[in-house]
Amino acid sequence: MNGAATRPGRISLLLALLAACSLRVAQGEFSRITGEELAQLRSEGSATAVLILCHVSPVNSPESASALEIWKTLDQPLDGLVRMAALDCDEFPNDCRFLQAGSLPRAMLLSGGELTRYRGPLTRKSVGLFASNSISSPVAQLTFKAVPWWEGAELQGRRAVILLHEGKDVPMAFSALAVKLAGTHAFAEVRVVTKAVRDRFGVSALPAVVMGTAEGRAYTIYSGEMKRLPLGEFLVSSVATGSAQPEEEEEEEEEVIL
Repeated sequence: MNGAATRPGRISLLLALLAACSLRVAQGEFSRITGEELAQLRSEGSATAVLILCHVSPVNSPESASALEIWKTLDQPLDGLVRMAALDCDEFPNDCRFLQAGSLPRAMLLSGGELTRYRGPLTRKSVGLFASNSISSPVAQLTFKAVPWWEGAELQGRRAVILLHEGKDVPMAFSALAVKLAGTHAFAEVRVVTKAVRDRFGVSALPAVVMGTAEGRAYTIYSGEMKRLPLGEFLVSSVATGSAQPEEEEEEEEEVIL
């Protein structure tokens, strides 16, 4: 796109791409973009984060075929955190050279107009952590002593959701839920789970998710499966009903929280 393009035209292109990025189906589909569309997103400084896979034809490259399958499996757990997209470098070689994609397949994250090239292994866990760790996620990392301060300062009428675990990273599905439900729920994690923490929230086994009132005065232990779909349903339904446990329903394989 040259500099003579009108601003309305650029905005229309941006809106079209964002609409395409938002289209998802149960099988884990993602949008296909061109290098020109990607450059347009960068120039506009879009607030929508996009995780892009630069690849060649999966017919000729087992590595690209494997990476595309990983992109499909990441679509659900990262929904709400980033949009998934792919750029075919066989179809748009000049665009890939302009982006300095280098060896293929290659992952890139566009966030706030800035493009970050991922140089780690193209595995589901590594790419997912790269995305979730690169984006500012509204999951507060707390010590037990900091919980009362967080309740008073950060809830602001939202329900408290605290993940109690002893892992090294916040699970990407939990981070994605935190982004998606940020308007109604405040998310936090406590990684050092002492006896005082267990007594305060009434938990025995880890990991555990507890949800409190908007004032943080009373907490309920989530007793469903540690998967994104039932936990998300529980959190959403609790806003309307006060408390609820998720109903079982048939669904495709989904992301395990921990």
